[in-house]
Amino acid sequence: MNVDNTVVILGNGFDLDLGWKTSFKDFLTSEKFCIYGNPRYPVKYMSELFQSIEENWYNLEEFMRECVEKSTEEETDALNLFWNICRDKIYDYLTPKGDQYKQVFNTNINSCAYLFLQRMNKSKVFSFNYTLPYDITHLPEHEITYLHGALNHGLSWIDIKLGIDLHVKNKLAWSDKLKPYLKAYESKKIDELLVAIKHANKIIIYGHSLGISDSDYFEPIFSNIIHGPLLNKSIFFITKNSASMQCIKDNMSKYGIDYNRLVFGSSVCKNIYTDNGINNPDFQNIITNI
Repeated sequence: MNVDNTVVILGNGFDLDLGWKTSFKDFLTSEKFCIYGNPRYPVKYMSELFQSIEENWYNLEEFMRECVEKSTEEETDALNLFWNICRDKIYDYLTPKGDQYKQVFNTNINSCAYLFLQRMNKSKVFSFNYTLPYDITHLPEHEITYLHGALNHGLSWIDIKLGIDLHVKNKLAWSDKLKPYLKAYESKKIDELLVAIKHANKIIIYGHSLGISDSDYFEPIFSNIIHGPLLNKSIFFITKNSASMQCIKDNMSKYGIDYNRLVFGSSVCKNIYTDNGINNPDFQNIITNI
């Protein structure tokens, strides 16, 4: 196998495996997202969001997707304000100073993700995260394409993409106020990812939940593997455990991808669990060819 034709896709689970507190749960339950007492915040969406948190559901982008799906024209101003507040506060949360920095980015050097970073030097890498892992870990850097923007040394947040997929049914999603929600809209980087996948013979997806809000990226990839145009692809899902893998399968089914058909459509389809540790033979095998 030509290792130069390996594509690696990183999701938030990769950061979590590094030991970083960068999940939506970490963000939404942090002091940075304290919203009480500020009259300018759109109460409707904040209260609904916190109700979902009380129900132990922390997927901010899927919550935004639901809001857009049922939005009326009269609500677009408030929804747009809500989106901007969330984006600004995510920037604040991911650019902490002093002791707070250590609390968010306390790297586990014994993690699978840390070893993966050390070994990764040949693959074409795409990240859905905003964090710069090599800057934070101080490991020798390998080029990464950031599909949704990156916090470039904490200096810029303007390119951060937070939002939903193009398949949302409410036509108001295409209004001037809500169009910034559509992450793949006019994105050249999605084209770059799809071209890289077309020429790859091995795809490694590390820590991505494959939720519907990113289906614009993954639905065409998996559909073409299942239905034949993309032949002889080896797919490796690296995730925490079998429970998180089941969540991935359930998420894929929401945009019409049957995991079992993906297994039969690919030349290799294997799940690797980080809970099994860095000495897991499957994990050791994968890091020899990245």
